[in-house]
Amino acid sequence: MSVADAVRVVEPTSAYAEFDLRRMRRERLARTRHSLRAHQLPAALLFDPLNVWYAVVEGAMPVFNLHVSFRWALVPVESEPVLWEYPESMHLTGAAWSGDLRAAKGWSFFGSGSNSEADTRAFAAQVARVLSERGLLGEPIGVDRLETAGHLALAEAGITMVDAQPAMERARAIKTPDELIAIRTNARNCDRAIEEMLGRMRPGVTENQLWGTLVGTGLQTGALWCETRLLSSGPRTNPWMQEATHREVQDGDLVAFDTDLVGENGYLTDISRTY
Repeated sequence: MSVADAVRVVEPTSAYAEFDLRRMRRERLARTRHSLRAHQLPAALLFDPLNVWYAVVEGAMPVFNLHVSFRWALVPVESEPVLWEYPESMHLTGAAWSGDLRAAKGWSFFGSGSNSEADTRAFAAQVARVLSERGLLGEPIGVDRLETAGHLALAEAGITMVDAQPAMERARAIKTPDELIAIRTNARNCDRAIEEMLGRMRPGVTENQLWGTLVGTGLQTGALWCETRLLSSGPRTNPWMQEATHREVQDGDLVAFDTDLVGENGYLTDISRTY
């Protein structure tokens, strides 16, 4: 087992728990297949980077990937997954995952511009060819999220699509033992980020400075990104859902925040507090 596959995590009791990344990947794939089978889906074609990460393997630039499709995975119930990876990241994925790895042919308008229509047809033809090889062309294939151009191209290629998100949410809802270790680790790191922010909470500090302390400390301990910027002070705490600004915190103000911090291995810690 390599260093990348097992991380020693210190529990609050100072006992050591073993975190096995390869085992977690195997068990998440098994849960994905079990849930697809329960939803009567022979396969899922996944574009949401969180679903691809869960069922197959993590990838580079997940925040960018949240709004531009440049990697996707086919996860059949009865055969091994196929991952189309961003070409410049294939060496990274190949070092972490030994499955069927292929270079993704980008097709979104962001990257393809005037060639988007032709590239989208080529993308759909690739997917249809693999489905045909697996005996799945014509079967209902679960798709979680896809831009309109890609959806239309898959339909024109004869692929029948249904919603895969219910099956993926059911799979992800039950955590494996390794996932629980990862979640606890991220929660402790999030607690440390909150403590660091509280140390700066005094009159004259801005909401953005407090938020920057929280996020910066989180990044130092392995966090990947924040889903929101929910931090407000004084009269801005009500109504809720106001995000951080340059407002300076005044003496006696309430300061409210919601961490929404996505930690290492992609697990979110959502802590809401008011001080």
